[in-house]
Amino acid sequence: MQVVRYEEELRRLATTLAAAKTAEENVKKHRISLEENIAKFIESPDVGQKTVKLKNGLKITVKRGYNYKADLDAIKDGWDANWSALPIVTKESLDTKGYEYYLGEKGDAAALLRKHVTLTPKKVAVTLKTPE
Repeated sequence: MQVVRYEEELRRLATTLAAAKTAEENVKKHRISLEENIAKFIESPDVGQKTVKLKNGLKITVKRGYNYKADLDAIKDGWDANWSALPIVTKESLDTKGYEYYLGEKGDAAALLRKHVTLTPKKVAVTLKTPE
């Protein structure tokens, strides 16, 4: 008799958990959709943020940026062969500030880097601050 109650309770809990996870996924999708719609109304730079204050005191901040994915071995090989005297950091990840600096130079270094780095937009972040 005890084993049957144990299994029934476990099944009930697992079913409830599965329903909660589905509800959580749906709420997350809805939240992301709302954030994307809000972001359409607030223009900001491709990299950076902008805050808007509404008449009711609510502050909305929209932040945009990029994720960087780089073939660091290819960059290092080309870099060492051509510009070994110029510093660039390639530890475990790309030095994005250094990358942006060399892109601003528009020379051969930028061309080498551009071949091996892929930019994808980050998820737009929307922050709400309610009036105190």
